[in-house]
Amino acid sequence: MSSIFIYGIVILFTVCFSSLFQRIEMVGFGRNIPKKIIFSIIISLPLIFLLSCRYGIGTDYFNYYNSYMYYEKYGVIRFDVGVVFIINMCIHFFQSFQGFIVITSIITVFIPFLALFICSKSYLWLQTLALACLYMGLWCTAIRQSLALGFVFVAICFMLRGRKCLYVICILFGTLFHMSCALLLPFVFLISKNDYDMNIRQWKIVLSTFLILFIVLAFFFWGRDNNLIYSSYLGSTREGGLTSNYFKLSLLFWIPEFFCLKKVCLQEKQNVILYIMIICEMILYALAIFVPHAFRMGHYFSLAHVFLIPQLIFVCDNRNSRFNLISYYVLCFLFYFFITTFIYKYNGIFEYKTIFSLG
Repeated sequence: MSSIFIYGIVILFTVCFSSLFQRIEMVGFGRNIPKKIIFSIIISLPLIFLLSCRYGIGTDYFNYYNSYMYYEKYGVIRFDVGVVFIINMCIHFFQSFQGFIVITSIITVFIPFLALFICSKSYLWLQTLALACLYMGLWCTAIRQSLALGFVFVAICFMLRGRKCLYVICILFGTLFHMSCALLLPFVFLISKNDYDMNIRQWKIVLSTFLILFIVLAFFFWGRDNNLIYSSYLGSTREGGLTSNYFKLSLLFWIPEFFCLKKVCLQEKQNVILYIMIICEMILYALAIFVPHAFRMGHYFSLAHVFLIPQLIFVCDNRNSRFNLISYYVLCFLFYFFITTFIYKYNGIFEYKTIFSLG
């Protein structure tokens, strides 16, 4: 019960800060970038503090601890260059694994929250609720992928604004922390500042889908023989069946999204890309039924839900419909977090432990 209370308080403060600061921004007191950065720091603080003070929670926590200590002693590690840079910095300045936890927690939470605060036009509180409920478990467990996920989030913001070059830069920067986010590179073919010509759009979609599927297949089958990321998990059942349930849980979000597909895509042409991301998410979650850790790559594409929330609410016909959809989303996100954390006990964060309890 204490863990539910701790997570609940952190999520509540994050949502309340988000709602408050977006109201301040809307009346003109926070429309410059420095103020947005300050607001983003304050919004991020509860989650950053929660992640920074954790000890021994997350299924990969002690794997990272052992890798950190082994590298500190022998100078050998099999992490991506960005993660190795952070470890070297922590060894030099903090000389403790907890310093690594703090630095990665700050980067993991602050970067997507800053991008969200700058890009969000409405319902920021609901989008922050979505981020916290969908990704808190991953943030505590898959540190490398969580770091990459933040840069993917920024890349999607640029993608929706038609900024191809910045999109590619962010994705490539993310690969410094986890190579798997290169799966999103083919989306550069879909980015355009102008409305699409239907014929051109069709071949772009076909090409992009082909490239994504090709990379996914190469990632799994070629990776089996060449020891790439996740190859050791192929055929594994260590996730306790939850990987197959990701598809079922995601139906909660897919139902309203595809029900409003036509309206949302007519409202904003770039929303078509978000729906293609949702389809890729469906493919990876379906693949996870047979290859358990495929769902880890699906998390990149699940970010599309966060961006679609305001769009779905905006196309509602009346005030009652908007209220019902908002209520539905709140219940779904809380249910998603509760069932994955406390029922399936995925990510190993169901019992929160802090460094302050060690003494």
